[in-house]
Amino acid sequence: LSMGAAVGAMAIPRHPEVKAAVFESPFPGYRDVVRRWAWNNLHVPYFPLVMIVLFFLRLRVGTVLTPVAAVVDMFYMKYLPSFLRHHAPLHFIVLLGQDERSYAVSDPYFERVATLDRVDFEAAWETHAPLAKDNLLVHVRSVPSSVDWRRGARRAIRRTCNDMVLPPLIRRLFFFVGVEGMRKFAREMLRWPDRSQGSALRDGMMFNALGFEDQGTGGAAFRLMYGAFLKEAAELFRSAELHELSRRIIVHGREWRAASRKLILLARQIPLSDEEYPDWHAANGAAFREGLGELSRTWLGFADTEQAFYQDLRRAAARLGSAT
Repeated sequence: LSMGAAVGAMAIPRHPEVKAAVFESPFPGYRDVVRRWAWNNLHVPYFPLVMIVLFFLRLRVGTVLTPVAAVVDMFYMKYLPSFLRHHAPLHFIVLLGQDERSYAVSDPYFERVATLDRVDFEAAWETHAPLAKDNLLVHVRSVPSSVDWRRGARRAIRRTCNDMVLPPLIRRLFFFVGVEGMRKFAREMLRWPDRSQGSALRDGMMFNALGFEDQGTGGAAFRLMYGAFLKEAAELFRSAELHELSRRIIVHGREWRAASRKLILLARQIPLSDEEYPDWHAANGAAFREGLGELSRTWLGFADTEQAFYQDLRRAAARLGSAT
C-alpha cells in the first residue's frame, strides 16, 4: 500500500536545469517512463508516487566525478546486520568508488561507507523479482549555477497535493495511493486476525509499525519532514499561512507516531509461541479485535485529516503565485 511515501521526498524542490542520465533500464517501456519523468527533474519514480533524489556525492568514474545511484535487493547488502537483510528489491544505494573486486557504498541503513563485493552487487542489481527495477543506474549530468527555490517550492507543493489527493474518478482506480491508500489500510486492519494467526499476525503487525517509522513507507517520519520543509517554505515566502500548515502537519505526524506505538503494544499482546495462540485468542480475541477497531478508526481519521490538509495546502500554494 502507498502510505504517501512521496511526502518527504517531494519536499525537496527540483530544478529544470538539473540533468539526470539514466541508462541500463530493464525494458523499453520503463525506460520511456524514466526519461519522461527523470531527465530534467533529478529523480526516478519507482512506484506511482515515489521518487529518488540524488544528492551530490562524489564518485570517481574514469576521470569524471559524479554520483551513481543503483536500485538493489537489500538481502545482498552483506555489510548490514542480519536482521535488516531481507528481500526488498527497491532499495537505493549510492556507489562512491570502486576497485577490481568491490564498490564503496553509501547506504542510509549503515552509518559508515561500506564495502560491497562485486559479485553481491551483481546479484542484488538484477534480481528479476516482482516490481524490481533491474539494471537501473542514475547519475547527475549537470548542476545549475543558481536555483529558483521559490519556483521549485511552489511546484513541489502542488505536485504533492495532487498526488496525495487524486481526482475522484482516478481515486477509484488507484485506491492504494495517497489518502485512499490510508483508508484501504485502515479497513484491512479489521481482517488481519482472519487472515493470519499466531506469530505471523504478531510479526506482521510489528513490521507494519516498523515500516511506518523506519523503513521508508511514509508514516510519522515523513509527515514531520514535510512539516520542516513547509516551515522553511514559509520563511522563503514570508507566509503565515504556510507556517500554520507546517504546524498542523507536525502535530499530525506526532499523532501518527503515537498510533504506531499503540500498534506495537497491541501486537506484543500476542504470544510468541503459536501453540499458545488458540487459548490466548479464546480468552482475549474480543478485546484484541476491539483494539484493532480503534486503530482502524484512528487511521481513517488520519486520512480525513490529510485530505483536508492537502486541500488547504493546495489553496495556499495557489495564493503564492504561479510558477514561471
